[in-house]
Amino acid sequence: MVQKLELFTKKNFFWPFCVVMLAFFLSQFSGTTPLQIYAVRIFSSFHAPIGEYYATVAMGVAEVLGCVLSTCLVHYTGKRVMNFFSLLSCGACFLIVATFAYLNNINHLEKFSGVSHSQSSGSSWIPLIFLIAAAFCTHTGIKLLPWMLIGEVFSNETRATASGFAAAVSYIFGFISIKVFLSLVETITLPGTLWMYCAICVVGTIALYFALPETEGKTLFEITEHFAGNHELGNKVTRIKDMKKNGEVNQAYVPNEETRL
Repeated sequence: MVQKLELFTKKNFFWPFCVVMLAFFLSQFSGTTPLQIYAVRIFSSFHAPIGEYYATVAMGVAEVLGCVLSTCLVHYTGKRVMNFFSLLSCGACFLIVATFAYLNNINHLEKFSGVSHSQSSGSSWIPLIFLIAAAFCTHTGIKLLPWMLIGEVFSNETRATASGFAAAVSYIFGFISIKVFLSLVETITLPGTLWMYCAICVVGTIALYFALPETEGKTLFEITEHFAGNHELGNKVTRIKDMKKNGEVNQAYVPNEETRL
């Protein structure tokens, strides 16, 4: 029992765990988690021209498309590039929406009435387009990254427990981000809240640039050795085609006896 606990005091646990926690924090506090929950009220406050309910459906479709795009491109671009794009583009979208809200004096969310505002004369496509774009962009990277990492960065001895604990912390982050959203809007206004999310995206990108290695195409052994301080992964994506040209084989793509069962 003591030996098992000692595994969670080593560098090869703490370092990857901190990276995963940073990714989960950015995933939940980049702004789109409360956007999903309060989408109808947010779109209603901006008087979405197609109606807040249709806008919410469109946002859900955009999120699915973002996941599909991420799945298709991650093997070519790598996880780092996808997540830098995800965070920076999301921050840019929130910056535009926040500035729009500030210029149009939209400081607080309207109370939910259940009545569509699609026919309002104050409708504008700008917040609708960029809020949906923010949802799309986050689902091309930062919303998926932590769930990819928890299966890669932990050692064999700690992976099961560490993954479960990291996922639990993720849900706690999500709960907090949702619970504090309305208080933030009341305290620093809606534009201020969106500007804060923009700042988190920018600062988070800088933090991930230094903390996150490129794990795409790397073996589990190489990744765990990197976080143990014995090997440097680098930021280059390892692709199957490139390795075949060089006559190399990446063991991450070779099924072993366990994967065949």
